[in-house]
Amino acid sequence: MKIKTMICGFKNKFLWLLSLFYYKRCYLCGKKGFYLCSDCESRLEVVASSGCFFCSRPLISENRVCTYCRDRSYSFDKQKSLFLYSGLVRELIFQYKFNRKIYLADFFARSLAVEIEKNYSCFDWIVPLPSVQKIFYRRKHVTRIVKLLEKKYKLKVLYLFSSTTRRSQKSLDYIQRLDNLRGKIHLKKEFPGLKGSSVLLVDDIFTTGASSEECANLLLKNGVGKVEVLTLALD
Repeated sequence: MKIKTMICGFKNKFLWLLSLFYYKRCYLCGKKGFYLCSDCESRLEVVASSGCFFCSRPLISENRVCTYCRDRSYSFDKQKSLFLYSGLVRELIFQYKFNRKIYLADFFARSLAVEIEKNYSCFDWIVPLPSVQKIFYRRKHVTRIVKLLEKKYKLKVLYLFSSTTRRSQKSLDYIQRLDNLRGKIHLKKEFPGLKGSSVLLVDDIFTTGASSEECANLLLKNGVGKVEVLTLALD
């Protein structure tokens, strides 16, 4: 198992280096010099700023809080997604996660970095959520993006979480996901700088909010003062 994991890790690094030198062209239209050109980026469906205060879902007739969040209590203050998980955005994330188009991490990291600089610059730490994917290389998709935030955009990042669950959450509702995750996400070790700090949790897709809730709850129990969530897409 260790040898297989090492081989997979080397292969991913090789693909990453290959993408830097040979694949810098827009994935959608093929224009050279961009992983995603400005014309194609403008076609992505962004989440409206007038959405739900807690989860950023579009409001229909509700006032400030959507019906999904109205009867729930979250440990995080609020969540914001950059794009709607549909159309081109769904295609880009699918290709990145499942077809190893890892050069798209550059676009995702840039999108998050712009938002963080604009609205989250006061946060002490950026922390990626842990993955429950069974396949090794798929478990690194968020970490890869966050490492770009750390190295390319010089943001302060902590890799706090480990997860012992590998059961797929895709078919589970919010309560079932919470049950599946309870007690299976842990802090890797104690970080003295956490107490009283503000943490921005980062993930790729916000679906039910169960993973964010479990991680935020764990952080608050360990002395963190404030937790918010930022994701690439809202499902």
